[in-house]
Amino acid sequence: MNQSLVVRGSLSDTGKHDIADAIAGAEAVVVADVSGSTVEFSADPNKSRHEVIQESLIDIQGRYPGKVAVIAFSDTPTFCPSGRLEKPTGGTNLAGALKFVGIAALAGLKIVVISDGLANAEKPCFDIVRNWTHGSLDTIYVGPETGLDSKGREFLAQLARAVGGHSSDIRLTTEKLTSTIILSLTGGNNGV
Repeated sequence: MNQSLVVRGSLSDTGKHDIADAIAGAEAVVVADVSGSTVEFSADPNKSRHEVIQESLIDIQGRYPGKVAVIAFSDTPTFCPSGRLEKPTGGTNLAGALKFVGIAALAGLKIVVISDGLANAEKPCFDIVRNWTHGSLDTIYVGPETGLDSKGREFLAQLARAVGGHSSDIRLTTEKLTSTIILSLTGGNNGV
């Protein structure tokens, strides 16, 4: 792998390339939406949602080296040991991503979903998280402020509440997203 494409502090940067090894050493999993809708602009009119999410993940991985696994999802989930997200494309198969990280949630890792909440199907998501560890799932809504697409906000909030987790709804800038992820990972403490 081209070292210039590896994020400092990512799992690859810390020598963990295999998903089982990476998850075993991680303390949290960030599940990032890379569906086609993430090309839309964020609160920063010069950056897409995808760019803001990637910038935040670069910062988070640098602060917590080897402790945060990154999973990107659109139509299918993808393990991203380099810490770099795939290019935005496709739909929002959140159920597939939740199923993919389910074993990590059952093992007690914190799962943080960052999405606009426009899942292809909502009910399967609730079915998947039903038996997860209490408090293991937090969600961060990064979709539009108003309009029909903003219904994803309530869906993500309900999904987090279903397992005793927290949901956040932020005006998407890199700094705000980074701060929100840190609060989720640390439970408001200084460490992961």
